Amino acid sequence: LDIIYTDEIGHVAAGTKWFRFACAAEGKDPAPTFRHLVETYFPGGLKKPFNHTARATAGLAEYWYEPLAR
Repeated sequence: LDIIYTDEIGHVAAGTKWFRFACAAEGKDPAPTFRHLVETYFPGGLKKPFNHTARATAGLAEYWYEPLAR
């Protein structure tokens, strides 16, 4: 489980990095763009609990996803 945990932090970090890059290329603010996409493609919202520490380590701040929690 430790290996999976570490790998997932890396995957989220890479995704966050590229998402920020793509948003910058399109002149979009990444946090509201993320929330809009989640609301569009996951109409039920995000399911808690969240590992805030791991997500923060990966560069994904709580204000991006916490408002989407059901």
